[in-house]
Amino acid sequence: MTTLQQLQSDYGKVDCRDLGSRKLEQLRDGLKEVVSAEIVTADSGREFIELLKKFRKAVAENDKLHGDNYPQLLNSLLSVGEDGLYSNSLRFIFELIQNVDDCDYKDSSDCKLDMRFDFENDEIILTYNEIGFTPFNVFAITGIAEAAKNVSSEKNQIGEKGIGFKSVFGVANKVWIRSGWFSFELYKENFTIPVPIYKNFEFCNGTQMTLYVRGKAKQIYKEIKGQYCKRDALFSRNPLLFLNKLTSLKFYFDTFRSMEFHVSRTENEDFENFKIERDIDISVDLRDYENGSEVKVREIIHCTRYTYYVTFSKMACRARYGEKTQVGQENGKAMILSVVVPDTDYITTVGNGALYSFLPTQLKLNVPIVCHVPFKLDASREFVDPQDNNLWFKEASNYLSELIEKVYLDYCHKVKENIVRYLPDKNKSLFAINNGKEECLTEQKCFNGAHYLDLPIFYTADNDYRRSDEIFCFSESENIEEPEKVYRLMGYQRSLFLSPIPVGRFAIKIPTNVKHKLFKKALDIADKTSDILDYLDSVSYDYPEQLIRKLEPVKITQSQLHIIIKHRKLTKILRMLSCEDIRNNKRFRLEITDANELSITDLLNEEFEMSDIPKIVSSYMDYCHGKCICIDEANDVYLPCYNAILISAQKPLHSFLSFCRDIDPDDPFTTRITWREKTNELNKYVEDSTISEEEYMRVLRQIRISIRDSLGKNGYHSYLEIILKSGTDRGRFIQEFLQNADDCLYDQEVTPTFSLYINGNTIIMEYNETGFTRANIRSITAIGESTKNKLLSHNSTSIGEKGVGFKTIFAIAS
Repeated sequence: MTTLQQLQSDYGKVDCRDLGSRKLEQLRDGLKEVVSAEIVTADSGREFIELLKKFRKAVAENDKLHGDNYPQLLNSLLSVGEDGLYSNSLRFIFELIQNVDDCDYKDSSDCKLDMRFDFENDEIILTYNEIGFTPFNVFAITGIAEAAKNVSSEKNQIGEKGIGFKSVFGVANKVWIRSGWFSFELYKENFTIPVPIYKNFEFCNGTQMTLYVRGKAKQIYKEIKGQYCKRDALFSRNPLLFLNKLTSLKFYFDTFRSMEFHVSRTENEDFENFKIERDIDISVDLRDYENGSEVKVREIIHCTRYTYYVTFSKMACRARYGEKTQVGQENGKAMILSVVVPDTDYITTVGNGALYSFLPTQLKLNVPIVCHVPFKLDASREFVDPQDNNLWFKEASNYLSELIEKVYLDYCHKVKENIVRYLPDKNKSLFAINNGKEECLTEQKCFNGAHYLDLPIFYTADNDYRRSDEIFCFSESENIEEPEKVYRLMGYQRSLFLSPIPVGRFAIKIPTNVKHKLFKKALDIADKTSDILDYLDSVSYDYPEQLIRKLEPVKITQSQLHIIIKHRKLTKILRMLSCEDIRNNKRFRLEITDANELSITDLLNEEFEMSDIPKIVSSYMDYCHGKCICIDEANDVYLPCYNAILISAQKPLHSFLSFCRDIDPDDPFTTRITWREKTNELNKYVEDSTISEEEYMRVLRQIRISIRDSLGKNGYHSYLEIILKSGTDRGRFIQEFLQNADDCLYDQEVTPTFSLYINGNTIIMEYNETGFTRANIRSITAIGESTKNKLLSHNSTSIGEKGVGFKTIFAIAS
C-alpha cells in the first residue's frame, strides 16, 4: 500500500475537527512523505489535495485559539501594504519568479517564464515549462514557515518555507494552480487551505498559475513597465539577474504589448572556483501601442559577471536551517555568489547598485555594482537577517569579501584608471545606510572602503598596478598639463595615478604647488633645467616673483645660465628682480659656479671710461670685481648675477648699456654713448655710395628709432617740448624755414626763390634748390646731433647746423 493510500484509509473519512495534535502530526508527516510516483491520475491528485485541505483546515481551526482574528492578522502580515511584510507593491512578482526558478526543468537551456496580463478578465496567468509540482511542492506552497528537514548539497534553491508566495494575496483574491495531476485554488481569506478544482480537468504539462486581481491587472502591468523598463532598474531591481535557471522572462498583454527581460551568457574564464563572463548583456525589450502606433524600446547594459563557487559548512547550514538539518554532502552545502559590474559607459545611467539574495533586496550599495549573496533574509525578504551573527552569516560575509576583492583585482585590468568609479569612499562601507537595517554589514571592516584601497588595483603611469599608499594624483586645481611628463621631471617616489575623478574621498596623496616645486628643481638639478623650463614655458607658467624673492642665493652652472637666458619670460623676471636688488644694494640670487669670467674693462675699455658709468652700476661692478660672462645671444641680453654680469658676446656694449639704462634710466651716460655710437654708424652710411637711397632711408629710420628709444619715452617727449617751446611766437617756424632754404645749394644759372602759400589749413613752401642730399635728410631728422664739417660742402656757409629749427614747425603742424 502506498503512503497516499494509507493516509486515505486512515484519515479520508475523519472530520478535521476530530484530528487531535498527535493525529495532525502523523497526517502532516505522512503528507510530506508522499512521492510523485503515487500521483498518476486526476483522482490521486484530488485525494492528496483533499487530505491536505483537511490538514490545513484543522491547523486553521487551532490557530483560532490564538484569537478569533488571528487568521485575518496572519493574512495581513503576509501581504503587501502598511501592515504587511512587503513594502514594495510588486514584491509578489519577485516571489513568484523565485518559486518558478526553484523548479526542475528537463532542459537547462530552455527555462522560460511567460506572464500574461488579461486586462479584460483582470487575471495574471503564469506559464512555465517545469517538470511539474511534486506532492511536497503542494504541501510547501500551502504552508507557512515549514522547517527544512533536509538541505540538498546540489541544489541552490531560493525559497525555503513558502512564505514569499503568500505575498500574491496582497493583490489577488484567489489563485488557481494547475500542474501535472494537481489542480487547486487558494483564497485570500484563508490562503493555506487548498480547494481542489477538477471539473473538466486534463493533465497539465508544466505549471500554470492564474492570479485573479480585481481591477488591478492593467495597473500592475503599468507599474512593472514604469519601474523596470529603465537602466537603473535593470541593474539594481532586475527580477532575472541572479536566478539559477531562468534566462528569459516575458510580461505581455497581446502581440503589441509586451516586456521581455534577458540576461545573456558568454564563454567563461574559469579559475578553479572562480568564473568570469565578459561582455554579457542585461536587457529589456518593450513593445507598446500608444496613440494608434506601435512603440518599441530597448534598454541594455553591457557588463561583466563574476561567479564564486563556495561551500557552506555543515555547522553553518545547521545555524541557518536548524540543528536537526541534515546536509547531503560531507563538506557542507555548495552555493554560489555573483557580482555584476557594468561597463564604464553605463555607470551614470545605472546609478548605485544593490544587494540581491537571488532577488533584489532593499539594501543598496555605495558603488555601481550588484552582488548576489545567499544571506538569510528577514521575514520581509527585503533585508538581511544575521541571526545574531551566526556561522552562516559570517561565512556568507567572508565569501562576499573574498569575491569583491577578486572582482576589483580583475576588473581594474579592464577599466584601468576608471576603477575609482567603482570604489566606496575610504571611510564609507560598500553598503549604503538604510534605517539601520544595514548595520550588520556596514560594521564589518572587510566592506570598508579603506580595505579595498590596500589592493593593488590602481593602474599607474608606469603601466603597473599599485595600492593607494603607493600612488599619488595631481589635483584638478593645479591644472597640470602633460602630467606624465611632470611626473618624470619631478622624480616622485610614488607612482602617478591619472584619476578621471577627484580622489580626495580615497585619501590618496595629492602634492601641492607642483609647478613652483618644478621650477625650484630646474634651478637645483642641471640635467633637468632645460626640460623643465621648456615645459613651464609651454604651459604659460607665470614665474612667481614672491617665490623667487624667497630663494636663497642659488648656485647654477654656466650651462644652466645659457639655458635660462633662452627662456625670455624667466629671464625678464630675474633681470627685473636682480636690478631691483642692485638699486637697493642687496645680494643677487644667481651665482655661477663654473663661470668663464672676463674683465668688463678689458672688454669695453675702448668704448668709454668706467668712471663714466652710473654710480649704482659702478657699485655693483665693484661688488662682483668687474667680472662679466659673455654669451652668444641677442644684442640687448644681460643678467646681473652674484659673481658676474652676463652680457651679449655679439655686441657687449649694447648689452651693457641696456643694463645701465634699466638700473638708472635718468643717468645721461647711456644716452651719450648710444648717440655717439649711432652718429659714428650714420657717418659710414652717409659716405657709403654702394648702398641705395632706399636702403639708406631704411637704415636711417632704424637708427632714429633706436636713438629715440635710448632717450626713453619721457626723455624723448621732454626734448620735443623744449624744441616746440624754443620760439618766441607761433610764426617762428617761418624764419627757421627761410634759414633752411638759405642754407640750401642752388644751380649757378638759377636765381634762388622762396614761395609760401596758404590753402585753408595747409601751408605750402617751395624753393628751387638742387635737392636734398643724404646729409640734409640726416640733419632734418637729427636730435641734438652734430653734423660735422666733413659732411658739408667745402664752400658752404650754412647758418643751421643741428636741424633743431625745422622741428618748430610742429608747434602748429599736426
